[in-house]
Amino acid sequence: TTLSFHFLEPLILSGWIYIAIFLFPVSIVAIGINQVVGLLNNIKSHLGYEFYPKFFDSTPLKYLVNSTHHNQHHTRYNGNYGLSLRFWGLVFGTEFDDYDRAVSQVKNRRKPARSVNNSTYRTIKISKIVSETHEATSIYFEPEDENFYNYLPGQHINLRIQVRGKVYERVFSLSSSPVVNDFLRITVKQHGVVTTHLRNEAKVGDEIQALYPWGQFNVWLNPNEDKKYLMIAGGSGITPIHSIVRSILAKEKNSEVILLYANKSKEGTIFSQEIKDLSDSHDNFTVLDFISGQRRLDKGILAQSLQSQTNPEIYLCGPTGFKRTIKTYLKDLGVSSNRLHEEDFADGYVSLFN
Repeated sequence: TTLSFHFLEPLILSGWIYIAIFLFPVSIVAIGINQVVGLLNNIKSHLGYEFYPKFFDSTPLKYLVNSTHHNQHHTRYNGNYGLSLRFWGLVFGTEFDDYDRAVSQVKNRRKPARSVNNSTYRTIKISKIVSETHEATSIYFEPEDENFYNYLPGQHINLRIQVRGKVYERVFSLSSSPVVNDFLRITVKQHGVVTTHLRNEAKVGDEIQALYPWGQFNVWLNPNEDKKYLMIAGGSGITPIHSIVRSILAKEKNSEVILLYANKSKEGTIFSQEIKDLSDSHDNFTVLDFISGQRRLDKGILAQSLQSQTNPEIYLCGPTGFKRTIKTYLKDLGVSSNRLHEEDFADGYVSLFN
């Protein structure tokens, strides 16, 4: 991994050495030390193992790129570009907003992380199919492989599905809770070939290929925490949000949750009864519903929700236009992007223009 890059990259990054040795009296030993340090730094950044100690975080050494920082780059690509120092990423805003949270979680683990091979698709079976609305259907799975249950609230699952002789790969957010449920559940709206198949043709007992759940959109829960959460969902974007809300209410009982939930119609509101039951049974959970043409989720309502909470963690999932609008509101209201967690995957829909 360390040495896997385009042949022009080392020429650009190290070309200065070949120029320097013809222009200046440079020690061969110094050049050798430079190359060795560079190689070791490269290896360190690609280890997938964090060995920088916790005390670095309270000193200027926290601005060194560690393995956690660069691992985020390789799992998400569009950020954390640095390999030695975090400086330029912070200056130009290309460092991932949740980096500090991620490195803190890694360094404060009480138990060593358990690694599993998630490069191979494994078979899971459909155990139940439930119609949620006139558009949405929930598909339940009960895998025999226990590793499928080792996921965080909000994460998603990669499925490989065969429809009329052709194999499709799709990503679906899990609407089930790893804290509450002993099953996996995805909730889909009919958009294309795969979701049409799942909604209208799939049946209990069908086998589907899947990777273990994963994803950066998640929440780490601590029963001793007393936190504030603002959840914002649009349409089928409720699927991972629902998983997170149920998990927080079950495990982090001292925390407060506000859910702002926007839909086109009341009849098309997914999990409306489940969410109402949670609201009725938990004093620390508040829900505000917004239906197109009746009540709109605008900047004023968002401002009121923010005023009622102190520095909440904000989770946002929904259609692209919806998320763009909400992020504009949050920016206008002076909300730091470090507090915003955003999900792109919801129900396996793949645009023709992607």
